[in-house]
Parts: sequence; C-alpha cells; structure tokens
Amino acid sequence: MTTSGRATPRGPYFRGAIGALRYRLTGHRMPLALTARVTWRCDALCAGCGMPNVAKPELTTAEWVSVLDEAAALGCVRVCFTGGEPLLRDDIGDLVDRCASLGIASTLETNGGRLPQRARFLRSLGQVLVPVEAGADAHDGVHEPGSHAAALAGLRAAHDAGIPVSTVTTLCTKNRRVADLEAVLDVAESLGGTALFQLLHAEAPLASRGARRMRLEPDELKKILGWLAAAQRSGRSVGMSARTLRYLQTWPDLREIVSSAPHEDVHCSAGNLHCVVDADGGVLPCVLRPTAGAPSVRDGGFAAAFGALLDQPCRACAVAPLVEYNYLFNLDRGAVRERLARVRTPISRSAA
Repeated sequence: MTTSGRATPRGPYFRGAIGALRYRLTGHRMPLALTARVTWRCDALCAGCGMPNVAKPELTTAEWVSVLDEAAALGCVRVCFTGGEPLLRDDIGDLVDRCASLGIASTLETNGGRLPQRARFLRSLGQVLVPVEAGADAHDGVHEPGSHAAALAGLRAAHDAGIPVSTVTTLCTKNRRVADLEAVLDVAESLGGTALFQLLHAEAPLASRGARRMRLEPDELKKILGWLAAAQRSGRSVGMSARTLRYLQTWPDLREIVSSAPHEDVHCSAGNLHCVVDADGGVLPCVLRPTAGAPSVRDGGFAAAFGALLDQPCRACAVAPLVEYNYLFNLDRGAVRERLARVRTPISRSAA
C-alpha cells in the first residue's frame, strides 16, 4: 500500500520482467518503458535547461492516444509523461487515464506549479515527480524565485489527492552541501515518497549554455554519490538502487555521458526495451540521441517508428534513470528486489 492507502499495482512490474526475460532469451524488442515528451512548452526558466528554446509542432490528443494504444499492444508497461511542462496540455488527464485503461503504469514529471489546480484530474497516475534541489534559496537559484514554494505546494496537492510522490534532484554546485541533500530527503520522507538524484549533464542535447557553470567536478560528485549510498544504507529514502549508485561512482569520467565499451557488463536496452517519443512525434532510443532524422509516428504510426530504431553507437551511459532501467531490464536481482520493496512498502518515516 502507498501512504495514501491506495494499493500500488504490481501487474506492470510482472509483465515488464517477463518482457525483459523474453528479450534476453530471444532478442524480441518491445517498448516496455516509454518516455513521452508531450510538449516543448514550459512556464519556467531553469538555469540548466534549454527546452524553452525548442519550437516545433506537437502531436494532437488523438495522435498521442494512438501512440499509447500501439505501445500497449507491443508490450509497454510504463509511461513517463514529461516535457517541457506536461501540465500545460489540457488533455494530460485524458492521456493519464488512457494509460490506466490500458494497464500501463504512468508517471508525471512536472515543476509542480500547476498541481494544486490539476491534481484531482490525475488520480490514476502511479507517481508524480517534482524537482526539489535543496532549500528555498538554492532551489530558486537553479529554477526561479518562488519555485521552491510552488514545488512543495504541488507535492502536497498530489499527496493529498492520493498520488504517490517523489522528488527529483539534479546534483550541481547549488546543492553540494550535505545540508542541501538532507533537506531534499526530509521533504520526500515527510510525504511518504522517495528522493531521486541525477547528474547534471551539460553536454546533453537539451542542456542550456549555463549548465556548464553549475557542473560539479567528478571527484566531488563521486563523494556526494558515496554520501547518498551511505544514507540509503542507513534507511534514508534514496530512490535509486544501490547498484546504480555504485555504477555511477565507478564511471571513469563523469564529464563524459556515454562510453563505447560496456561498463560493469550491463547491456544498454535503449531502443530495444525503452524509447522516447518527442512532442512532434519523433521516436528516439533515449534522451541522449539527437532528434534530427528520427523516425516519426506521423510516418506510419508508433510501431513502425519503433521498429526503425537502429543499433546505438554507445553501449553504456552515466544518465542515472537510464542506468536504473538497464539494471532492471537486465533483471539484476539487487535492483529488482529494491524496486519491488519500494512498491510494497511505504518509505516515509513520518507517515505512521
């Protein structure tokens, strides 16, 4: 049960494990996890993000419904709605409900500002992710003045609507202190959620020019990852597997996102078991690939576009959510066990 008293559906996790095992045994590709960047638009100006600079047409509601239907038919078990700011789309509640009707677990990544008005229309969501970088001053320095208060209000609104919540923190120069990380964990735990952490990749396609100024040096970043691993062992609600944290700590140079050689023998599943659908219909194997020339759902549907994805030049990466996917899809026992434990058990130490 979640802290809201709602049972967390485990069917998608079981179907995902079956799909991952089938891929390992037969090589059969299927989009088990789909990242849906439903809009380029955003109502925030964040220091590390270049998304507001993108100006392209967006898929209609009917086109997105078709994407979800085709993805479900191919075996999709999880969709993450992101953007831009997905709550700028009036139909986001309809898309979330469509996932629920298809038996797909859904997650919404949002800055939280519109959740107090919209949360009641999103009750079929499996999870809401809201960025919380540290305390108010540090957070507002990464995003914009007043955004910390808006993020907390959004998290509370989602929690009160019965939606499980998690915070997302991008490790950077603004939250390098232990006190900053503890502030994030306190917020997540107070709402019965987990705290996710990711690296700032200044070279990523949608990073802003200012992202480089906030990037931590590799040695300092590895010390922070070590602190998070220790915090997790002590019972704090760090929402990443211990395997992922160890993987990132042993990455040779955290300024380099991708590698041409396998790392820790973890096979990358990008384009085979997960993919990205952009707001204009382009289908990418992962968030690191350039959008130019991508196959599009507008040229024959999602199934055809997914089928057209080619083998990727990289074999490993240091993008934390993708590393987590790869451990899960490689059926790593530790990562799977930790994920199932988070599904079964509320993590909040304050929700009694």
